[in-house]
Amino acid sequence: MSTTNPPKKDHWTAQAYNSTAAFVPKLTTTVTSYLDPQPSDRILDIGCGDGELTSQISTRLDASQGGSILGVDSSISFIQTAKERYPHIPFLLHDATLLDTCKDLSPSSSSREGGPWDKIFSNAAMHWILRPPQTRRKFFESCHSLLRPSGTLVFEQGGHGNVSEILTASIAALTHHGVPLETAREASPWFFPSKDWMRRMLEETGFEVVELETEYRPSRVEDVEGWVRLMCAEFLEFAPEGTKESVVREICELVDAAITREEDGSTWLGYLRLRGVARKK
Repeated sequence: MSTTNPPKKDHWTAQAYNSTAAFVPKLTTTVTSYLDPQPSDRILDIGCGDGELTSQISTRLDASQGGSILGVDSSISFIQTAKERYPHIPFLLHDATLLDTCKDLSPSSSSREGGPWDKIFSNAAMHWILRPPQTRRKFFESCHSLLRPSGTLVFEQGGHGNVSEILTASIAALTHHGVPLETAREASPWFFPSKDWMRRMLEETGFEVVELETEYRPSRVEDVEGWVRLMCAEFLEFAPEGTKESVVREICELVDAAITREEDGSTWLGYLRLRGVARKK
């Protein structure tokens, strides 16, 4: 089990991610406590990245009791890195917007009642996965079908208002370089839903909401330009030919006053997390 439905373009590398956003998998105490892995759990980790958090969760599982974990990500680079670092854990390359097309995850592959997974986990990935409006509902429906009865979906992602300074500056920089405003808005690679949106979607797709909360969590970023180049890569594809470097500089200049602390010059992005636990009815 290694590869299905590879992505068209991969903006990610584990090295770049660890250089600019290594804090993301480290700030997971609350969401992993909500996951509460039990030795016999079968867990699907959607958007597993380089597998660091997947590996940490795996230490709580016991294969002799049926416990297992599978990491899924759409990045070729991330999956290759995960397989090299953690060869004892299975990882699958697949686009999470199309979970229903992945036979390796199909409920029919399991002898358990309902779906094959006790828990589905996702950290810092769903705001990417949910970007295409046309596949949002299908994603939750697929998660529902993959869970056993009373199985749980546990997640943390960017919520409404997450990195709003970056989002606004990216749109402004593109429009300043001649990109139409509506095109610049559509260039955003993220969807940061509100609690109300998430609650409604979960309930409409067959889940009971157990926990749903937001947390404003400013996060220190040592290399803002590196963060912009990696996280805003899809934004930057819309920059007119020959203007990418200028767009990057302008984004960094626009956010500087909002993110820089006067007392020490450190830079902090306004992360706002949306965290939840939903049980399959």
